Amino acid sequence: MVFPATWISDIWWFERDGSNMTEAVENIALCYVDEGMPWFKRSTDLDQTFADIEAERDCYDKYYRASFFAKELGFEDKYRNYAGLRDREKARIDAMTSRRG
Repeated sequence: MVFPATWISDIWWFERDGSNMTEAVENIALCYVDEGMPWFKRSTDLDQTFADIEAERDCYDKYYRASFFAKELGFEDKYRNYAGLRDREKARIDAMTSRRG
């Protein structure tokens, strides 16, 4: 058996005696080819990564990452836009959490 549980598909289990070593390593290699290589290729294209971030749902994390990428890529207008959205969202979250305390 390669996986310790059916709901954990990204962790490989190696038997102490190594009896499943070949099966596990083959599965790791296939997963890398099927999922890792396309992710790596896509993630090293900074323009594509920025476009992926822009397509995400609106939230603080998106605004934070988009402002960083826009600044690094030299998109000044987008940087100002996302930095403003980030700062407003942070202020909104801070206001909500300060009312709890």
